[in-house]
Amino acid sequence: MSEAKNETKNIVQSLQRLVLTEVRARLREAPGVRRLLDTAVIKRFLDPNWERSPTRWRGAKPDPGLTWGQELTGEAFVSKVESYASFDDETTVLEIGPGYGRILRSFLARGIPFKEYYGLDISEQNVEYLRKQFPQDAVHFMQADIDVASLPFQFDVGFSSLVFKHLYPSFEAALRNCSRYMSPHGRLIFDLIEGDQRRWKSEGKSYVRRYRRDEVLEILGKVGLELVAFDEVVHDPKHRRLLVVATKPE
Repeated sequence: MSEAKNETKNIVQSLQRLVLTEVRARLREAPGVRRLLDTAVIKRFLDPNWERSPTRWRGAKPDPGLTWGQELTGEAFVSKVESYASFDDETTVLEIGPGYGRILRSFLARGIPFKEYYGLDISEQNVEYLRKQFPQDAVHFMQADIDVASLPFQFDVGFSSLVFKHLYPSFEAALRNCSRYMSPHGRLIFDLIEGDQRRWKSEGKSYVRRYRRDEVLEILGKVGLELVAFDEVVHDPKHRRLLVVATKPE
């Protein structure tokens, strides 16, 4: 009797999986739904990898080992940011994925002026650490996912280093969300690995994607941003990255 129940249970579970697969397939083709597939909510429902991808980073600790097992400064990246964006006492800044604060440390050390500096990180532990490390009144940290975060401010200059390569299945959702809160003629600066490859690393826990320049241009066009420049940022002699500088037209 027990074997019969187990067999029935297995049959039911198989049918449930088949039905769910069929529902998802029909949903993709339903009239009017194709437009909705651009939203992060629908994509997360249709593809479980959307939740698989950020899991590692939600639990990340403020460990310098995350950057290739060594503590880096943000000097190379911040130098590039300063060369492509203007800063003054009225500038609102957004950093996506501040991690253990290497970019912000270099930013402050260079004395770059700003009105407010916001750091958005998906890891609660990182945010707690950063709040203790940077108690300045004009520096703020939020725990949120950039793909879907609601920002209570508009930023003039945004940047992200060594983060967008991990966004699944691309950085398009993050960029679209950023564009909603970006000032006209503002600048958004980020780095990527140039190439044509996507894979899972660290036993399937970390997604890494390389991008061709034409892919970057296509994504920028989809979210209403324009390319200012392609450049290169050298984090250290072994780690050179494609730098993307974009702006929001008025």
